[in-house]
Amino acid sequence: MKEQKPMEKLHYHLVSGEIIFQDSNGNPGTHRLNCTVTTENGNVRAREIGKAQKLLQMIFFKKMNIVTLNVKDVFII
Repeated sequence: MKEQKPMEKLHYHLVSGEIIFQDSNGNPGTHRLNCTVTTENGNVRAREIGKAQKLLQMIFFKKMNIVTLNVKDVFII
């Protein structure tokens, strides 16, 4: 029988960000959102920050349900 490894403890980080976007008419807008990122050792590296930016954009597009929005920038607050 194969031995199971004990589950590694994960650290959860709440990330707050602001999406800067433009609609199809060129009107600017902003929207604030939150997401969570997990790490194994508690350190938040550039990779996790990039992942948080992607997650915030995914949540934004799901929430807005408008594909013609053009994201200009994502700020981590």
